[in-house]
Amino acid sequence: MCSQKLIRRELQAQRNNWMSGYGFSNIYEVFVRKICVGPGIEFDETNLTAEIESMFAETRLQSKICYVEKRGEIRVVGFAGMVNGSAIVSRLADRNDLVVSAPSFTPPSVYFFLEGDLTYYCVKELNDLFFRANNFIKDGNTSIVGRKRMKIAGLVLTKVTMNITGKNREKLLDHDGKIHFRTVTVRCYDDIKLEFCLNCLRFGHGVNSCSNKTKCAVCLNEHDDVCTPNGSMSTCCTVCPVHERGGHLTFSVNCPSYQRAVELNLKRYALDYDWVMVPNNIVYF
Repeated sequence: MCSQKLIRRELQAQRNNWMSGYGFSNIYEVFVRKICVGPGIEFDETNLTAEIESMFAETRLQSKICYVEKRGEIRVVGFAGMVNGSAIVSRLADRNDLVVSAPSFTPPSVYFFLEGDLTYYCVKELNDLFFRANNFIKDGNTSIVGRKRMKIAGLVLTKVTMNITGKNREKLLDHDGKIHFRTVTVRCYDDIKLEFCLNCLRFGHGVNSCSNKTKCAVCLNEHDDVCTPNGSMSTCCTVCPVHERGGHLTFSVNCPSYQRAVELNLKRYALDYDWVMVPNNIVYF
């Protein structure tokens, strides 16, 4: 990226509250399952980790294990660095007691909201309208993949999700992350499935799957009754722990908790962006 374009991007990022993607490590995950797991048979994670590390040493791959996550009988091994995914899978697959697979990354996509019900349009017709209005390139990847009719405060909206890659995403960034549809221009956001729970005020899940205690957004204590704001209370982040709470608001791009949640979700997607387009309030998105 040339210096002038880089400066322009940085100004756009500051103006639109895009979150910097610089320094986000690329993660490659491998699913490992032991064929025979039962009473008295344990999944020896220590030996698995040691074997993978020795494999890296033999092949001189500059990578390391970031984490080993337990999901029932499956272990998810996350790697960072210069990773040859197929080499990892084939090497581990040589063991007779393991079933190894690599999850496919979700293609990059954006979402945006348009007033009215667009679900009655056929996808081809909508794609043609968006391609003409935004001068998109037909690259075989850019396409509408989802439409959801919503009603917020009595207003009917359609949430549109679109896979968009390469030069077409660059076109979005050139236009401050805005997309055109007929006479309307709306802002887009990177669709990284970022969830926020209004019950416990934490990232990573929604209200329907929350098993935590209710946290009050006013006094930040755990209680179920209604808390009335008073003039002596200061506005602060409702997500961060006490030592990180000052100096920013909830969902601010400067919020450490928001940044960690975005970085964690980006690891699950095929994204390699300098800036991530995030909303200023994900509760409504």
